[in-house]
Amino acid sequence: MNMETKLVEKPDTLRSSGWKEWIRIQFLSPYLWRIPRDEKSLDLACGWGFSFKINPGFYGIEYDDACVAYLQRQNYKVQKGNLLEPLPYAEGFFDNCFSHDVLEHFEAEESDRIFANVHRVLKKGGRFINIIPNRRGYDFGLQINAGHKYFMTPEKIAEIATRTGFRFERSYASPLPAFFHPLFTHNKWVTICLKE
Repeated sequence: MNMETKLVEKPDTLRSSGWKEWIRIQFLSPYLWRIPRDEKSLDLACGWGFSFKINPGFYGIEYDDACVAYLQRQNYKVQKGNLLEPLPYAEGFFDNCFSHDVLEHFEAEESDRIFANVHRVLKKGGRFINIIPNRRGYDFGLQINAGHKYFMTPEKIAEIATRTGFRFERSYASPLPAFFHPLFTHNKWVTICLKE
């Protein structure tokens, strides 16, 4: 393995066993399976590309150079970009945009800018799907120093949506009902907003 290849390999700490990855893909991410495969969909802050194992046709935007290089070497449609700046796509290019465990890594006041940037690249009626941790998951991220900055809730997303030209459609717990939130770190809130 040459030095250039070594620089863009996924770190060992982020490699999961085949069994854990299979569980995550098959059971812990049903919301990603529901995104129609024939629609243009953008994964915001796609990281090391977990979502591409569900749909290799997704587009991705990522700030980390190592992640971008790693995914581009696998021929995924990934570009480098900052969610706080205009996204490098044409207006109305996407049917869907989604973020998976992303908004909690930004300060509260930065979320409006992210929503506005997504609004521009979505088609009218397009969906902005945000997957956010429950309180237990958020607190666990603080314990392991995962970079959590702000505890986002479906109610806060509804407020941001109204301010930025979206209609908040609904939220639901996944993969288990919300009463499992205090017991299951990996249970999520899924929120869906539509571009008006």
